[in-house]
Amino acid sequence: MLTVDVAVEGLKGDDIAKLEQELVKIPGVFNLQQDPLGNSTVYTFDFDGDLKKLQRQIEAIEYPGLRRQRVVANLQYL
Repeated sequence: MLTVDVAVEGLKGDDIAKLEQELVKIPGVFNLQQDPLGNSTVYTFDFDGDLKKLQRQIEAIEYPGLRRQRVVANLQYL
């Protein structure tokens, strides 16, 4: 299992909710939490699956800022 942080800059209002809805649709994503951090919005969630596939799925979401962002995964061994 991975804990993944996705930071996106410049999200406002409806965009925050739309992105959250898209993230929870991805198979293997659960325990999604969202926190503001300065001018960024950070989504933290647990993920069970292929990290490269997750990155491609996140980049395919129709929000242009995601292509400039990076996906950081923190590995946790349980």
